[in-house]
Amino acid sequence: MTILIASAILPLAVFVGFSVYDDYVRTLAAARHDVVQSARIAAARQSQIFATSRLLLDTLRRSPNVSIEGGASCDATLAQFKEANPQFLTVGLMDADGVITCHNILRQRQPFTDGELVTRIMAANAEEFIVGNFMIGRVSKQPTFALAMAYRDAAGNKLGAVFASIDLARLSATAEIVSDGGRLAVAMVQPASGRILSHFPRNDVIGGTVLGNHPLFAAMRSMPGGGVAETAGLMGDEIIYGFEPIDGAETSGLMIAVGESRQALLAPIRNRAMHSAMAAAAVLIAALVAFWCLGDRLHMAPILQLTRTAGRIKNGDFAARSRLPFWHSPELRDLGETLNAMAVRLEEGREAERAVAASEARYRLLAANSADMITCLDRRDMRTFVSPACKEVIGWSPAELLTQPPSDLIHPEDGETVLSMMQVLRSGTPVTEVRYRMRHKDGRYIWVEVNGRPTEIDDQLVFVLRDVTARKAMEDELARANRQLASLASTDGLTQLLNRRAFDAVLEQSFDMALANGRSLSLLLLDVDQFKAFNDHYGHMAGDEALRAVAAELRAVLRRPGIAVARYGGEEFAVVLPETPLSTALQEAEALRHAVVSRAIAHERSAHGVVTISIGAATLTIGDTQLSRSDLIQRADLALYAAKRAGRNRTEFAATDLSVAS
Repeated sequence: MTILIASAILPLAVFVGFSVYDDYVRTLAAARHDVVQSARIAAARQSQIFATSRLLLDTLRRSPNVSIEGGASCDATLAQFKEANPQFLTVGLMDADGVITCHNILRQRQPFTDGELVTRIMAANAEEFIVGNFMIGRVSKQPTFALAMAYRDAAGNKLGAVFASIDLARLSATAEIVSDGGRLAVAMVQPASGRILSHFPRNDVIGGTVLGNHPLFAAMRSMPGGGVAETAGLMGDEIIYGFEPIDGAETSGLMIAVGESRQALLAPIRNRAMHSAMAAAAVLIAALVAFWCLGDRLHMAPILQLTRTAGRIKNGDFAARSRLPFWHSPELRDLGETLNAMAVRLEEGREAERAVAASEARYRLLAANSADMITCLDRRDMRTFVSPACKEVIGWSPAELLTQPPSDLIHPEDGETVLSMMQVLRSGTPVTEVRYRMRHKDGRYIWVEVNGRPTEIDDQLVFVLRDVTARKAMEDELARANRQLASLASTDGLTQLLNRRAFDAVLEQSFDMALANGRSLSLLLLDVDQFKAFNDHYGHMAGDEALRAVAAELRAVLRRPGIAVARYGGEEFAVVLPETPLSTALQEAEALRHAVVSRAIAHERSAHGVVTISIGAATLTIGDTQLSRSDLIQRADLALYAAKRAGRNRTEFAATDLSVAS
């Protein structure tokens, strides 16, 4: 009785323990999710700053008052620019040797502080926009890092670079928004150098401190695309960090980390676990003592009498009876009456066994003459009966199948299907037309269709199996033909890209998803420059080859998942870029344009001497619910015509997208 009471209370203790553990797991999982989401929000805010900075520098380098020679007009322009953009500490222009020629404060020429940034921006294959390393500004005397864009002349020759130094205090203030009032630690770091650029809440670990091989930096370097890590915090305590790269700062590898204290997070759980354990122990001890005393007087004696009666019935003495006095518990007296009734029924059962044996013989006769294979499994999932039809279906005899587990004949790839079917059957629900593969005795696998249902006899399961291999082959062939027809209907025959109809369907789906999920969506329209002149000069066969070559470059450059590339009509192509801001779309467009030029397809009727493309870009931005699909296409089309009018072989974007180029 003591063991029974303990066993009855033990599940409660297990449940309490499991609840505490589940609370622990859920709390950690929620914390990991929250810090990752917070890191993404913080990274998005910082990315906006870099994207805006890039657009501002691009606007500055195009200003007619900015010149590599410098001068009072140039200095005044930079001073006004700095005044209008307080996120910058300083703004300037340097020549190819890294000498500052124009500055919002400096009036004498001197070398730029970050010599490595000068080397990187002036390299032949340099990115157009580069983020520099941490430094102490020579003019501002504050911790910062510089942003630079190449400065070119009208012919495209690189003469130097425009630059601006970022106010790290403003970046740190932006991070405060996601810190939940200081509960979360937010830091901007450079994992490659192990340097912390900003931190909130503010502490001693700020302003360019280098922590070297801190575990957080190691985790960031192993997961450059972002992730979560549980490491020692920047101040030594255990922290759950979520981190995310900052778009626009790829050249410097900057990342945002958001962390929450593990100890503070789990403290309430530890307190609840301690209180629950103490309460469960007290209940268990009190119950054991009470039931031990009561059980000895009220249960042991009648149980011994009932046990002796049950033993006599077990040995075949169906005349044995149990008689307990009225003062024993009703449950025990009911048990005695149950034993008495059982003795009567056992006698009746002898006759019922004979009837069941006759009925079973009839069922076996039916199973033996069925063309389908019939089998029964017991509660251990072992076969207890197999009909002779198994020889025709899978080649094995009933005797062979009864000695091996059913799982031995299941195809390895169909194990989950069979397991799911068994779970449904064990829950008391029949299954119909379940298909999976079984190994024939000759070694090949055949497809079988199975109907099964549970029975009330010893929890057995009954199955009816038939060979549907031929039918499955016909269905697979029909499905393959349908897929091929669908592919042909959506593919352009010349370029093997999506055709116009498929493009319209993809754009509609992507547009609706962008509106529903609050994500950006970009569209590129491309046109082969002076293609009619190419056809007239080289012939339509060469024109088709040129279109196929351009299509090949589109496929080679645009490898990111989710991008759809289509032949829009004639020599026009279209690209749908889901979840892509305008800045990224312009980068993709320029990569496409350079790839086509690098193909070097001769075009004597073109001013460029080779086949080139012009590209128009347009973007559906977050919150732009008034823009329709036709409006988006019209914007990209207008941008394409602007590229044509500006001399071809260039990329333009819709003027209405200027403010959202990030």
